[in-house]
Amino acid sequence: MTRSSTSAPRLAGLDSLRLMAAAWVACSHGARLPLEHMVSGDGPVAQGLVALNNGLFNGVAAAMLFFVISGLVIHHANVGLEAIDIPGHYVRRLLRVAPPLFVMQIVCLLMGPKFQIELNDVLWSVYCEIAFYLAYPLLFPLFRRVGAERVFMASSVPSAIAIALTWPTSYHSMLPLPALLAIGAPCLLLGCLLAEKLAAGKAIDVGGAIWAWRAAAIALSAAMKLPVTHGPFHVGYPAGHWIFAIFSFFWLSREVGYFAHRAPPRLTEAGGAMSYSLYLVHFPVLGLFLVSETAGAPLRGIFGHGAGAWLAAWGLWIAGIAMATLVFHVFIEAPFHRLARKLGRRVAERARRTRTRREVTA
Repeated sequence: MTRSSTSAPRLAGLDSLRLMAAAWVACSHGARLPLEHMVSGDGPVAQGLVALNNGLFNGVAAAMLFFVISGLVIHHANVGLEAIDIPGHYVRRLLRVAPPLFVMQIVCLLMGPKFQIELNDVLWSVYCEIAFYLAYPLLFPLFRRVGAERVFMASSVPSAIAIALTWPTSYHSMLPLPALLAIGAPCLLLGCLLAEKLAAGKAIDVGGAIWAWRAAAIALSAAMKLPVTHGPFHVGYPAGHWIFAIFSFFWLSREVGYFAHRAPPRLTEAGGAMSYSLYLVHFPVLGLFLVSETAGAPLRGIFGHGAGAWLAAWGLWIAGIAMATLVFHVFIEAPFHRLARKLGRRVAERARRTRTRREVTA
């Protein structure tokens, strides 16, 4: 049996988590409240607040949540099938992701080399997801034959080798593409494994209050930065990101169970539909605002030089990111998303008619 992945039941609450993850990435890149410019004094309380604010947001951890969600969503649509609609899969996934990425690259090219660099700093995770989309039709038969768990375990071997060879590398964007894909693959496959657990009714009973899991996610996100920035010896983000991916496997199992009985907030679900646009636009928009600052004065001193000035400037940053996200989503991402679904259905229907003709003539 072959089925379009668009016919699978939707897992509630995941868009809200996508929004949270995209916002976490933006905050890690400078969209957080600029407390270092707003808190005066050198006392332990002031310095502690600044350190907490600067260390709280870990964009790599948020990217790991994206990875596990992607694997979960894609494989959840196909668990139990004998075959998947391969042409439809490629149309739906690649047409949704690649054109907005291409448009944003052109925009940053026109803005200047600095903005191209800033965009490229966040594209490593998009490249990993595109590679997963391309490989999924090859992985699916392996899932059916040996199960996602064994595929995940097998992928961990080259991942561990790549980590051992590159562990001092600070950021994913500094890795060569083969090492990047090897390190990232198990994290995406964890989502596929979770999809199979859920489909078989074997989701791990992790227990605990949902907000305790969410608080633990924030704490672990911050703790993962310590070996990179304050450890006794330097360990790069790529060497440790799998820790949050494994945590996300259990956390998402709890979230799926939670939202199976509760409707997620409509506002965050709607915002989550724009998470890809937010992920693409936030760094260049922040770059525009930071270019306007001189000598620590926000927006060239338009609002003054004190804490209130920085708060006003931060409000403009957030408003600018939100407006750019909305515009990019409405005019770029959403049209390609609709086109991907439309063409995906058309390709699936054409494949169905072809199979029917072959069965009739056989």
